[in-house]
Amino acid sequence: MKKKIELQKRYRVFFILIALLIISAGIIFIVKEVKFSGYSEERNILYSFNNKEDINYKVFLKPNILYDTDSLGEDEIYISEFIDYIDAAFKYEFTGEKEANLQGKYEIIAQMEGYTGNEKEGTLRTVWTKYFTIVPAKDIQVRDKILSIEENIKLNWHEYNDLVLKVLNVSKVSIPVKMNVFMNVELKISTIGGTKELKHTPYITIPLNTNYFQIVKKVSKENPGSFERVEQIPLPIDNFKIGIFSSIELIAWLILAFIIFKTKSTKRTPLEIELIRIFKKYGDRLVALKNEAIVFEKYSEVQTIEDLVRIADELARPIMYKHNASIDKILKFYVFDEKIMYILNINASEHPDGPPSVKGEEGEAAESI
Repeated sequence: MKKKIELQKRYRVFFILIALLIISAGIIFIVKEVKFSGYSEERNILYSFNNKEDINYKVFLKPNILYDTDSLGEDEIYISEFIDYIDAAFKYEFTGEKEANLQGKYEIIAQMEGYTGNEKEGTLRTVWTKYFTIVPAKDIQVRDKILSIEENIKLNWHEYNDLVLKVLNVSKVSIPVKMNVFMNVELKISTIGGTKELKHTPYITIPLNTNYFQIVKKVSKENPGSFERVEQIPLPIDNFKIGIFSSIELIAWLILAFIIFKTKSTKRTPLEIELIRIFKKYGDRLVALKNEAIVFEKYSEVQTIEDLVRIADELARPIMYKHNASIDKILKFYVFDEKIMYILNINASEHPDGPPSVKGEEGEAAESI
């Protein structure tokens, strides 16, 4: 029968624990990969639609000495004194891929706003507001795939501007004023795919209390949307990963079996424990010799390493020992004086009569160390 390999107990326990940890982690991963490989999300579009907003406007002019035409188009600069009225057409269109129940309402309102600061710089602050209903709320109740809304309105710029002048005069607060004209559309779409609520607010901004101005339009030309159903699709088992972890599992099992059946634990002997203590505590005081020291004829044996250290301190001499790769083979420590040597025999029981000596002159012995 082959002799088992000896391992210190702590190393043997350490390797067993590492092997068990790898085995446990591998089992957990394989079970998780087989039973809980995960899911991917798959989005299925049940119903798709599109929204369009637009505002078209013209600024009609009073007879004047500057313009030959009776109106100006969009994105121009308008002189307040020449304006008669503003004609604006608010449009909204819903287009679905098939019929749906469409419910909701829409209205057009004007918001007059006195403000301070600058919107681009993020310092805009509203001082006061006043609302006007331009087109009262109208209900929407149809079943169709297309819904088209268009409302034409006329805005008398001078009428609103006169009101602003009165407010500024009464309040004694001179600040910029603008008027935002909104079309608020609220729409609820009901299909077999579910229900969705939409809100759209295209608007134009018209400055007031100014000699000339430009109209700003805010619309979303195209705004598509859809009803989606998200499905959880199980992911396929990753056989490559399972193969890798199975191989690691097998190696870990083989290592565990080898450690359990082919090795045995060894404990440190009292001698090893004492030597480890000596080297740990006094390692910087020790000098390793290549050969065994020649023992003087006159020597004295001490009881403990502490005794030898005190002697070394008194004589200002190093503590010597013969080097050996196996710590349990280092049995003697020496301190040499001129005519006497001091010895600590760690395993003194093997030499009850003291360490072996070599006959010769003390000078020759000292020179051979």
